[in-house]
Amino acid sequence: MSNLVYDLVDTIKYGILQVEAPQELYPKINTELSIDISSNGVFAISKDLQGLLVSADTLEELPDALIDAWFKYYDIPRYQARKAKEYVSISLQDGRYVVNQTDDLNYAP
Repeated sequence: MSNLVYDLVDTIKYGILQVEAPQELYPKINTELSIDISSNGVFAISKDLQGLLVSADTLEELPDALIDAWFKYYDIPRYQARKAKEYVSISLQDGRYVVNQTDDLNYAP
């Protein structure tokens, strides 16, 4: 329910009233992760971003979980996070890559 309220506020503020949104700030993040894959899911701990711990059900879901965690870690407001073009590439020790990329602008107009 709260997402609906936030979307409504964003639509009124930035769409109808044409309030200028703050300058977009999307940090480029290059971090080393310790990844543990088990029957309970996938867990990733950042070795250089203190307190960043992420879990997902599968390895394929890990990039989306990392994106959400990074936005929270860097305290990026929801209206900006929803406009971000997301790209995550995770290089695993066995040579595999897990990649997530979207150019969708997922926010209220």
